[in-house]
Amino acid sequence: MTSTRRQRQAEQTRREILEAARDLFARQGYNRTTVAEIAAAAGVSVQTIYDSVGSKGALVRSLNDLIRDASGVPPIAEVVDDPAATVDDLLAVPARAVAAILRTNGDIIRATFGAAGVEPELAVIRDEGTRRHRAAARRVVERLAERQVIDEGIERARLADGIAVITQPDTWLLLIDRYGWTLEEAEIWAIDTIRRLVLGGEPTGRG
Repeated sequence: MTSTRRQRQAEQTRREILEAARDLFARQGYNRTTVAEIAAAAGVSVQTIYDSVGSKGALVRSLNDLIRDASGVPPIAEVVDDPAATVDDLLAVPARAVAAILRTNGDIIRATFGAAGVEPELAVIRDEGTRRHRAAARRVVERLAERQVIDEGIERARLADGIAVITQPDTWLLLIDRYGWTLEEAEIWAIDTIRRLVLGGEPTGRG
């Protein structure tokens, strides 16, 4: 067996472990999930989990990458550095990324935001996700500034934070779970709001 093949198998095992942990954390919470349960769900031994990923806390710290990749966010994010991308493309990136995450991983996002206050380990996922989200919004603003479409009177750091808040997952979950919006309506609203925040103009409607 070649080293490359072993590496692929090791990465596949790691992914299966993380997927099992993701599903169990979403369904029954972090504190009520044991490493033994994760091992059983992934079809591996407990020792394999420690060798492949690490402790239960390490599993949590690795989940953001799994959520990002499983949601198909990387291709969406690549638009930010694409010289052929239009201003409209750039404005839509934050909303399209969050829509993809909630469409495919809404259960673990709900569990994370809902339990982060009482399960500090899950707050790691929330806080790291927020950090990445805020950084992504800043990259979008940088690209928009390079296109010279942002008014000079607008503070870029505040603009980036505004875009991040508009596309923060818990903002959308409030609209969806408590106000009765659909995911598609939230996405349209966010793109509309970001467009008006950056460029001005009239809203195109909620959906």
